[in-house]
Amino acid sequence: MIVLNVGCGEVGDAEAINVDAAETAAAQVRGDLRALPFLDGCAREVRMSQVLEHLPRRMVPSALAEALRVLQPAGLLRVSVPDFGAMCRTYGDAPLPERLAYYQATIFGAQRYPTDAHLVGFDRELLAHALTTAGLEDVQVESEPNRAVWEACLAATGKKPA
Repeated sequence: MIVLNVGCGEVGDAEAINVDAAETAAAQVRGDLRALPFLDGCAREVRMSQVLEHLPRRMVPSALAEALRVLQPAGLLRVSVPDFGAMCRTYGDAPLPERLAYYQATIFGAQRYPTDAHLVGFDRELLAHALTTAGLEDVQVESEPNRAVWEACLAATGKKPA
C-alpha cells in the first residue's frame, strides 16, 4: 500500500508519492485533491500538510471525502493547518511589525501567487468537526510545534472506518 502526500507544492516527502494540482519540482503526479488519480482504497496513509486552508470552505468536505476514497479501510489521514484560533487570540497583543509580517501571512497566506492565499481558517474544534463529519474515526487534534513558517499550527489524524 502507498502513502500519498497530497497538495505537496514545492515540498516533497521522500516516504510518499507527492501529488499536486500544479506542476512543481516536488510533484511526481499531477492531480486535484478533489479528484485524485488513484484507485479506491489504494493508500494506507494520506498526508495533507498546509493544504486545506487554501480551499474555499465549501470544497473542504469534498477534499476530505476524496482522501477517504483512496484510503484503505483503517487507513490514516494526517492533516496540518495553521491554527487560526491561536492567531486570533494573540493578534491584538502583537507589535505592528509582527502583525504585518507574521500574522498577515499566516492568517491570509503569503499571496506570492494566485493559489497562495488562505480561504478558510481552522481551530481545534473546527478541524476535529471537519474530519469527524467526513467520516473519520479516532480523530486527534494537537498543536504542531514550530513549523518552518508558522509557529501556530494544528496537526490532526483520523482513521477511515475498517
